[in-house]
Formats: sequence, C-alpha cells, structure tokens
Amino acid sequence: ADIIPRADTRDALVVLRHTAPPLWPLAFTHIYVYMHIYMWRGKSPKFTEPRKSVYGSAMTTDTSHRILLLEDLRHSPHVCMAEATRAANRALSRHYGAYLDGAGIAPGQASLLMQLYYLKDISVADFAARMRTERTTMIRNIAALERAGRVETFTPEGSRTRHVRLTDAGRCLLADIVTRWDAAQQALKAQLGAEQWATLISALNALADLPAPLPDPDATR
Repeated sequence: ADIIPRADTRDALVVLRHTAPPLWPLAFTHIYVYMHIYMWRGKSPKFTEPRKSVYGSAMTTDTSHRILLLEDLRHSPHVCMAEATRAANRALSRHYGAYLDGAGIAPGQASLLMQLYYLKDISVADFAARMRTERTTMIRNIAALERAGRVETFTPEGSRTRHVRLTDAGRCLLADIVTRWDAAQQALKAQLGAEQWATLISALNALADLPAPLPDPDATR
C-alpha cells in the first residue's frame, strides 16, 4: 500500500507549494542563455569539434605559432652540436666507467691523475688551462682527489699560488687503473676503426680550442 502522509504534513506541503516561487522558469532561462551564447555561436568546446593540427599533438593548433626554423629541422636528429657532444660524452663516460668499475675512481679523475703523472707539480690555474676546463671546476676536482689522498696541494716557497701533485697513494692507484684505461681505449679504437678514431680526436681537439663565443658570420657581412 502507498504511504500516505499525515494530515498535518499534507497541509504543510500544500502551503509550501502555493507560497514558494516556482523555480523551473528560472532553470529554463539559464539553459536557454547558455545554449544561445555558447552552442549556437560555436564557442563551447563541448559542442564543437576541435581543430586538428597537421603537425601533430606536439604542436599548437594555431599555425601562426609555428617556428619555421624548428619545422625545417624537425627530422634532423642531433642537429645541435652541443647536444651531440653531450650525448657522446655520456656514452664515453659509461664506456670508460664500466672498465674502471671497482677501482674507486671516476674516468674524469683518472684523466687528471694521468696528466699529473707527467708533471712534477703544476699550479692549479695552469693545470685548469692545460685540461681546458674552468678553474673553479678544477678546484672542486682536486679537492675531491685530495680528500681521497690521491693528490696534495701546496704553496711552493716564494710563490703565492697553490700547486698540485700526485701522492704515493695516487701513483699506486694510477698503476692499477692504467691497464683498465688502456683496455677501454683499445676497445673503442677497435669499434671505430683507426681512421675514424684519428678523425674524431682531431675534430674534438679543434672544438676544444675554439674561442667562445664565436662571432656571428651573418653579422660580419
């Protein structure tokens, strides 16, 4: 059987129905305004098809925002020299690092020890210039090697500049890792071939010796 409200409840509902303002005209008015402004004028993304870009989802749908030079280079991998050399450096670090694994020294630090082997001692500034790196970077690298006891820094008598040299512990470590380093070199040479190896070494040295920044060739015309 249906549940019939009590008499007092029915009376309250009747009073409310006759005294409360009707809400449905207001609701229909809101719907009408929304449809008129957005749907009929085609401004609502819910009711219109999005414009599709011929350049894929990675590009903006507005073709006026295209960067023409980047569009020309879209299908040219490693077109940036800096990007290509950074990628090559990461690959070489992984290669040499695998051969030096377990020796307790990184490839970059091993290179510093090998250079110091040929030098009795050298100032930190001159060593940075020899290794073609920033002086602050060289100071950080030397500090890490000095904490490990592989190099030591000192100020020679009558000099005001700090010098660096190998310690006995650094020389012993170098004797252990140099065979690993040579094995990494030989594996890389075998992979590239003698001709490509020589070409790459020459090109990398030329890049390392470039002044920075180079002048813009278009500005000199």
